[in-house]
Amino acid sequence: MHDLSPIHKMKYLKEALTYLHDPATVAELQTFFGIRINPRRNSEAGSESCKNSEPDHGSCQEKKEDKQTRQNQILKEIGESNAEYSIGNKFWYYLFFISTSCGDEIFYASMIPFWFWNVDGAVGRRIVSIWMLSMYIGQCLKDVVQLPRPRCPPAARLLKTQVEEYGMPSTHALVAATVPATILFFTSHRYEYRVWVAFVIGILWCFMICLSRIYMGMHSILDVLGGISLAVLMLPILLPLVDWLDSFLLTHPSSPIVILVTSITMLILAPESATLVTKEDTTVIVGSFSGLQIGMWFLFAIGQIQGPPLEPPHTILWPSESQLLLMLLRTLFGLMLGFLAREIGKSLSIKFMKI
Repeated sequence: MHDLSPIHKMKYLKEALTYLHDPATVAELQTFFGIRINPRRNSEAGSESCKNSEPDHGSCQEKKEDKQTRQNQILKEIGESNAEYSIGNKFWYYLFFISTSCGDEIFYASMIPFWFWNVDGAVGRRIVSIWMLSMYIGQCLKDVVQLPRPRCPPAARLLKTQVEEYGMPSTHALVAATVPATILFFTSHRYEYRVWVAFVIGILWCFMICLSRIYMGMHSILDVLGGISLAVLMLPILLPLVDWLDSFLLTHPSSPIVILVTSITMLILAPESATLVTKEDTTVIVGSFSGLQIGMWFLFAIGQIQGPPLEPPHTILWPSESQLLLMLLRTLFGLMLGFLAREIGKSLSIKFMKI
């Protein structure tokens, strides 16, 4: 059998990439899981309604009013395309809806505080660092690569959120890989448990979130593979890096200044987007990291954070009924305060970045 020439190899590679990014491939998967896409309504919608997946990304010097007008037009077109599909299998719909929700900002805004309050703050700090770096790098690459989300039609988009952003790489897929890997990496030698069980759970978690993004019409297969590939490349570098940085961020006297200067620099260096949504999300992500790390530094400075009394590995202690009640109350009260602070901080941060 003769070896393929470089030209033929490039041809096959191009065909493979085209297939993986083809919205028709997304539509095939949606149909397999019971979504009935209406061809007649899709043809009536025409190419104009497809622009929700390919916003007109113009010059970075456009006025902010023009950007807001384009955002409103995109959302209007999305709202008018809701009748292009129907759900034929409710089980798959709710399963994938829950799965994709487990990769949203609201989920991590709830899961990370819960981990700090009820599980392990030391591991939690490292999770936050990996989460922030993963999201920052992924969001920046979206505006560099500028690969649009799948066209609708032929695919159907089941969600209205985040349609103004580009699709490559999928940050849902990226974080669905990096966060479980971080938890496994930093707890496997810290606690006594069956690592292979946690590994399988992490794989299933990542797989379901990735598949749900394709099912929802938010990403192509190529977008998801791009996110997973980026995670594989990043983790060998980021895991030891955040472990090394954690001690400095927690204990060094100049840590708050370093965190603030670094965070502002990261936001300034982030690529400009034709819409403000990506920049706003990046601001919230970096701001959340900065606030949490400075808060942890302050708690350490006043003696509220101390190391464990025993050397690892530790036996996992399951809470009693009274402890479960306290965990629930602490989590509910903390989340209410957290979301209030989030809304206030988000508004102030966005106004600051627009100055």
